[in-house]
Amino acid sequence: LSLGPINLTAHSISTFLDTTTSVEKFNIMFGQNGRLQLDGTASLKPVAAKVKFEVSELPLDFLSSYLSDSTYLNIKTGTLDSQGELQYSQGQIQFNSNLEIKKFNLIQESTKNSALIFESLTIQNLSMTTSPLKLRLSEVSLNNFSSNLVLKKDGTLNYKDYLRPKKLAQSETSKPIDIFIEKFKITRGLLTYTDQQIKPTFKAVIKNLTGTINPITTEFNKKININISGQVEPQGEFTSQGFYITTTFKPKLDLNMHFYNIDMTNLTPYSEKFFGYEIRKGKMYLDLNYKLHNNLIKGKNKLALDQFTLGNKIESDNSTNIPIKLALALLKNRDGKIEINLPVEGDLNSPKFSFRQLLWSAFKKAI
Repeated sequence: LSLGPINLTAHSISTFLDTTTSVEKFNIMFGQNGRLQLDGTASLKPVAAKVKFEVSELPLDFLSSYLSDSTYLNIKTGTLDSQGELQYSQGQIQFNSNLEIKKFNLIQESTKNSALIFESLTIQNLSMTTSPLKLRLSEVSLNNFSSNLVLKKDGTLNYKDYLRPKKLAQSETSKPIDIFIEKFKITRGLLTYTDQQIKPTFKAVIKNLTGTINPITTEFNKKININISGQVEPQGEFTSQGFYITTTFKPKLDLNMHFYNIDMTNLTPYSEKFFGYEIRKGKMYLDLNYKLHNNLIKGKNKLALDQFTLGNKIESDNSTNIPIKLALALLKNRDGKIEINLPVEGDLNSPKFSFRQLLWSAFKKAI
C-alpha cells in the first residue's frame, strides 16, 4: 500500500510529560485517490488522545493479507468513506463513526469467482469500546448486492470453502465480540441458489431481495425479527416473516414463508429425479410455517398447484413407484387446481436430517 504525500502541522511538541500536543492538520494519501485527514490532541501524562478523522476513497484491497489467516478470500475492489472520532483515556479506546463501503467485490482465491458483490454498505452510528470489547451499530444498509449459494454434491454449502480450518489454539482462546446491530436492511439483492445434488443441476434466482432483520446480536435470549421479500424468476414472488431467538441451550424459531406464482417448469430437475417425469406446465403457490423448539422442527405446508401437468417420462433410479399421473389427475378439481396440506416434523440432531427429504416424504404420504 503506497502512502503519501504526507502533510503535518502540529503545535506544542515537547518532551515534558504534562504538555498537550495539538495536531492542527494531518493529511496522508493512500494509493491513487484515498485520503485520510485528522486533527486533535494528545498527552503523555496521563496518556490520552482525542482525534477527529475523515477518510475518503480508501482502497480496501490491502486488507486481503489480513483475511488470509482464516479465509481463502481476497478483496478485489472496494473503497471506504468514513468520518468520526477516536478517544483514548485510562486504557480504554472509544471509537464513533459513520462509514460507507462502495463498489465492493470479494472473490475466492482458487476460482476467482465472486463470493459477494455490492454497490454500497452504509453503517450509521458505529460505536466501539474496549475493556470489554463492544460493538454497537444503529443501522447497517446493504444495497444492490449479489451472492451465490451452492449445495454441493457432498451435501455441504459452498460458504464452507471460503474458510480455512480453525487451529485448536485459536478456537480455545478466542472470545466472541459483543455485537449489537439495531437494524440490518437489504435492498435490491440478488441471490442465486444452485443444487448440484440434482442432475441436471437445479438453479433458482431470487432478485430484488428487500427487507430487514432486527436486531442482529451475539446476546442470548434476544428476539430477532425477520421480514424479507423478493422476486423468483421469471414472475414469482417470495416473502418471509417471523422471528428467531438465540438461547444458551437451543434456539427457537417461528418463520412464515410464502411463494406465489412460481413457474413449475423450473423445478423439472426435481420432478425428473423423484417423479421420473419432466414438468410441462404449472404454477405453484406455497405457504410455509416452521417452528423450532428443543431442536425439533414442525412445519405446516399448504401447497397449491394450478394446471400442474407432467410431460415426457424420464428414466431415474430415484423416481417413485407411485402412479403419479393418475394421482395428480384424481387430486385436480374441475378448475385444474390441486391443494395439499403437508405437515412435517424432524429432529435437527439427526445426521440424516434434510428439509428436501422431509418435504418429499410428506408429499408421498399425501399422495
